[in-house]
Amino acid sequence: HGGNLGADVYYSGTVAAVREGVLHGWPGIAFSQYMRDDITPDWQRVSLWVARVLELLLPKPVLPGQFYNVNFPALTAAADEPEIVFTPLDPNPLPLSYRHEENDRHHYDGVYAARPRKPGSDVDTCFGGRISVTDIRLF
Repeated sequence: HGGNLGADVYYSGTVAAVREGVLHGWPGIAFSQYMRDDITPDWQRVSLWVARVLELLLPKPVLPGQFYNVNFPALTAAADEPEIVFTPLDPNPLPLSYRHEENDRHHYDGVYAARPRKPGSDVDTCFGGRISVTDIRLF
C-alpha cells in the first residue's frame, strides 16, 4: 500500500519479494502505487499504465542481479496520461519522528509527501505526476 521510492527500496516488502526472486535467478519488476488521502486510485486506469510499462520493459534484456522498481503517481481522473521516465533512486530517507509511549511502546511517523526530493529522481518524478522506472542492480 503506497509508493516504494528512494531509500524505501531497502525496507519495502514489495521490492524485497522481487529482490529475493532475482537472487534466485528469476526476473522481476516491483510495481507500487503512490497514495494520497485526497485521491482514490482508479485501478482500471493504473492497470493500463502497468501494460504500458510492461510493453516497454519486457523486450529489454535482463542482466543477472537486475530488476526494475516502478512507481505510479497519484493522479486525478482529469489528469493527462503520465509519461514514463527512467530515474535514479533518490538517496534521501523519509524524515521520521519517534516517540516513546506507555507500556514500553515506540511509535514513529512521517509525512510521505513532505520527503526531500532530488531533482530528476524517482521521488521527484512520481510526485510530479509521472511514472518512475528505476533500474536496480544487486551485483
